[in-house]
Amino acid sequence: MRTVCVMLVATLAAFGCAGGSRVDPQSPTGGLSLKMLVLTQDNAAAMYRVEPDGTIHFGGGLDARQEKTTWSGPMTAQEIRQLRDLIAQHGWYDAGPASTGRPSGRSYRIQLRWPQGRRTFRVIGRSLDVTPIERLLAQAAGRRHDAFLDTLPKPSSEPARPESPDQSDR
Repeated sequence: MRTVCVMLVATLAAFGCAGGSRVDPQSPTGGLSLKMLVLTQDNAAAMYRVEPDGTIHFGGGLDARQEKTTWSGPMTAQEIRQLRDLIAQHGWYDAGPASTGRPSGRSYRIQLRWPQGRRTFRVIGRSLDVTPIERLLAQAAGRRHDAFLDTLPKPSSEPARPESPDQSDR
């Protein structure tokens, strides 16, 4: 029995931990993956997940709170470049985003992985180091509405005609 336990622990140490941390630096994101849960003071929730293949996943409300997503789509090359630049610019690889504590009901849980490492953050309140990245993710995930918006009638390009005066007033 002891031999079986030792073999199990050795197998987990050799394969279990290493398997989840492999990232391909040749992927569209350069091996970057990101998961961000946003909880707001008015009880709203959003889950964003970016995979190394450049796919963004989104879930809202209860799904987000359970870390589930209900939509996915590709990020553009420009969005991926912006994401990588913003993460570096705001120091997420080194120290991570700063908490302001205000508003106290707003929080972020962030998991970041890249070929050289990984970090996990909890940020309370709005943060100048998080807001630009949250906006970028929200913009990319906003494409989930495109299929519906494409079904709506398009506005006319003709200028509106002035209404004709009522003939009964003459």
